[in-house]
Amino acid sequence: MKGQYRTPRWLAVLLAMLLLAIGMGLWLIDNARAMPVVRRLEIALPFPADAPSQPVRVALITDPHLSGPDNSPERMARIVAR
Repeated sequence: MKGQYRTPRWLAVLLAMLLLAIGMGLWLIDNARAMPVVRRLEIALPFPADAPSQPVRVALITDPHLSGPDNSPERMARIVAR
């Protein structure tokens, strides 16, 4: 096997780590640009029978990253409208 070239193990590991980091970065960018998941849930509160029951709507938006390049005011308006 003289003259056969083998890639050093550390170089192969470094290349694998680089490819993994690039792949994860692309996945994170894709995930950040996706529209958020909307979940709707009705909860019946134990009010007394004669109490007026008015529906209450609650929205929770967490971690919006408003200053990032992937979140424009137009995108935030679309999210809030949902």
